[in-house]
Amino acid sequence: MSRFDYPTLPQQDITDTLANFQIASISNEDLLKPTADSVTNLYSSILRHIGTLQDDHDQIREMLATLDCPEIFTLRDLIKPEPNRTRFFVGAILNFYLHREFKLNAIRPVTEYLTLIGEQRSSLEARISQLNEEITVLFFNVFGYKNL
Repeated sequence: MSRFDYPTLPQQDITDTLANFQIASISNEDLLKPTADSVTNLYSSILRHIGTLQDDHDQIREMLATLDCPEIFTLRDLIKPEPNRTRFFVGAILNFYLHREFKLNAIRPVTEYLTLIGEQRSSLEARISQLNEEITVLFFNVFGYKNL
């Protein structure tokens, strides 16, 4: 792949990824002859799985823009989808999803560790506060109120 190629997924990888991650169940035929209903359902399933579903058309366009997609997603891609454009856009979104999952899995141990450290810190701060209160009470008991 040259540095100017946009990463895409082959058709079989698209259907396999959708099935393996339980995003959607589609056939190669669905990508070869997409319909308005099938691509709308497909994009909705992908966005719902990624956790970003709002307004389908605008959400898909925003996601593709964020990914620096060289093609512009239009309403026509939902109303009268073309096989090559459908495969391209679905592949681009799935490529992003796979990359994101890989990166999230890579940093998951670190985030879990940092969460644990944060919880321990909160616990220790609470213990320090409790000990400071006990010191204050002991101080009052030993020296009385007059010496303060």
